Amino acid sequence: LSIAGFKMWLSDTTTDALGMDLHERAGSILHMAHFENKLRIFSKQPASYLPDWIPDKDDIASSLKQLSFKPKYPIACINSMVGSCLTAEETTVSKWKGKRVVLSLIDLPEVVLNNGAGKVSGEAWKADLRDIIDEDGDGIEVEEIKAFIEQDPMLCKDELVLQCLRAAQKDGGNVLQHFEPVKEKLRLAAERTEALDGGIGDDVVRAQTDWAQHLSLVDGWMDYPGIRVRPDYDGHGISAISALSEVPLIKQAATLMGALLDPLIQFGYEPGKNLVAFPYDWRCAVSKLEERDQYFSKMMTGLEKLHASAGEKVVIAAHSMGCRVAHYFLLWVTESEHGQAKGGKAWLDEHIHSFMPIAGPFLGASSGTEQFLQPGNCSGLAPAVVNYTDGFAMIRSWGSMPLLFGSGANLKATAASHYIYTRREGCLHIEVLRAKFTGVTDHDTTTVRLSVSGVGGGELIGSKQRGREPEYNDIFQFAWEEGAEKISGHSLTIRLIDDNFVGDRTVGKATIRFAPAGEGGIAPAEVVELTDATVVALMPAEWAKLNGVRVGDDARLWLNVRWTPSDAPLPAAFDPGKGCAGCGGTADVGTSEEKRAALKAAGLTEVRPRGKHAYDPRTTEMMFALEDIGPSY
Repeated sequence: LSIAGFKMWLSDTTTDALGMDLHERAGSILHMAHFENKLRIFSKQPASYLPDWIPDKDDIASSLKQLSFKPKYPIACINSMVGSCLTAEETTVSKWKGKRVVLSLIDLPEVVLNNGAGKVSGEAWKADLRDIIDEDGDGIEVEEIKAFIEQDPMLCKDELVLQCLRAAQKDGGNVLQHFEPVKEKLRLAAERTEALDGGIGDDVVRAQTDWAQHLSLVDGWMDYPGIRVRPDYDGHGISAISALSEVPLIKQAATLMGALLDPLIQFGYEPGKNLVAFPYDWRCAVSKLEERDQYFSKMMTGLEKLHASAGEKVVIAAHSMGCRVAHYFLLWVTESEHGQAKGGKAWLDEHIHSFMPIAGPFLGASSGTEQFLQPGNCSGLAPAVVNYTDGFAMIRSWGSMPLLFGSGANLKATAASHYIYTRREGCLHIEVLRAKFTGVTDHDTTTVRLSVSGVGGGELIGSKQRGREPEYNDIFQFAWEEGAEKISGHSLTIRLIDDNFVGDRTVGKATIRFAPAGEGGIAPAEVVELTDATVVALMPAEWAKLNGVRVGDDARLWLNVRWTPSDAPLPAAFDPGKGCAGCGGTADVGTSEEKRAALKAAGLTEVRPRGKHAYDPRTTEMMFALEDIGPSY
């Protein structure tokens, strides 16, 4: 079980040891006596909880066959986040068409092998160093690598590196062989040097940027123009969800279904006959899977065929986020027009034997929440396939991520009341969409630079785009703590830069101010030009669209602006009422008067962040509103 799944189970069963730990910390909240000894398996090896009559606990499939067991119920598998291959059906990179962009090391070498994945093993790291420090082209000499080490601020102080250098100076011969113990440190230093000299090769940068765009979505579920990435159904879906288990980059950071599928097939299950998988686009908002891909209606048809082929009802086995998707499917069958037309609950009774969730984050997962809120390894994809910055933007474009937001219902047996606290800040959120220039050629490159008065960090720089009508799709965010409930006193400076000229040529510039709606300023729809005298009226927590506004004489700009004060109310559209766990409302609340009273009786109070900053607790529905996740999801 995942941490989230374990906590969900905790409401029914737990170990006496864990129960005692919680009891000591939370007083009389939990009465654990009748939970004793239910989950001791978690402290032992997997083989320890298998029956003693299994001949070989390390080879379950062979053991069951030896005991004359045979497959009976057909199994339909639903994978986890980043748990199945995705294929580029339409692409802006011609050589990727029809290829697995998640993830084929053979088809995407410029994305993977030229990045961190290939540089630590084999001889690749040595080739990198030769490219950088072999000045005379006749192989690296001791003096060359000595100069390389001395100019690097980290290597020159690293005793192990210096020890390897002394050995190379003493023994001579193949210089690089002496640096095998520190090859990772040398690789990182090589990357630092490449960055100072202008970064890694343009082909690698371009490939990684293209890859991130292929994996990103618009509004959480739609493709970018010219791109269509969809699940791979090769081998009845089995190949698509087992192939990633063989990709070192991913299998080191993610638990996948290959470990389940391999012994099932060894035991006697046959793909296509009594074992199939239903890969889905794990980036897409689950509520949009049917509208975009007809995923659930196709699954109903597939399950009917599997039932007919095997002659038995189907077991749905799902892993991690796939458990949420499977649960959604079961409800979709009973609630949707399509499902009801086929019988709804009666259809489930006819075709489905059982639902087996494995590590299902039904009450959310802390890792999913964390990856959405701050840069991380992108479920194993960064930094080997995509850099952290592009990866973070990519993950935040996925409408599936809210499925993993932690539910307050998960916290009722703890001293915490909310999963997420946000720093008490005002925030100005800006989306720069596109521009139109005169006096700029199709070959010129432009960028947008923004700064906000009263906010540290200086000027933020957007992406570089080419042409007279570039599409930027850049996202900027500025935040401040003093006067967190106000927008007055903060002005936004916009600079449009043509960076093809020495010293950067400013094509357009304006500094605009803002005012709360009703307290002066121009309504966004009436703004036609941005000047130093412009004051735009903003409604708290609502997007203002500035379309085709003039910035100077030679530029027009399309952008969206949203001001969110620290005390912004929850928009009516996001009020879920009673709701359900994971969707907001009272079902997601992690506290109660009874809980607070129990904590007080134990001499405790609810846990809150402490430090020099002030923090506000956020409910699930408020996070949806703050992150602009549509209520229809």
